[in-house]
Amino acid sequence: GSAIRRTVGVVALRDTHEPPRVAARFEPTLGRLSEGASPVGEVWAQGEHPLARIANLCVIGDMVSLRLARNAAVDPVPVEAIEVLKRELGET
Repeated sequence: GSAIRRTVGVVALRDTHEPPRVAARFEPTLGRLSEGASPVGEVWAQGEHPLARIANLCVIGDMVSLRLARNAAVDPVPVEAIEVLKRELGET
C-alpha cells in the first residue's frame, strides 16, 4: 500500500457539468488518496459544448501520460492491460 502511494499520483479529470453524485464522490476520494502522500491534482474541462469538454480532457489526459512516461524514461505506447483486451476482443 504505502509503496504504491509514494509512486502513484492521481490527476482527476473534472467537468463543471458532472452529475452532483459524481462531484460528491471526488472530495472524499481525492482526500483519502492524498493522505498517503500520493500527489493528487484536478484538471477542469474547458469548452462550451459537452463534446468540446470531453475532447479537452482526452487531450489533457494523453499529454499528462506522455509527459509522465518521458520523465520516467518509459515507452508510453505499450500498455499490457490494453494489449490483452485487444487480443481477447480479436478472438471474438
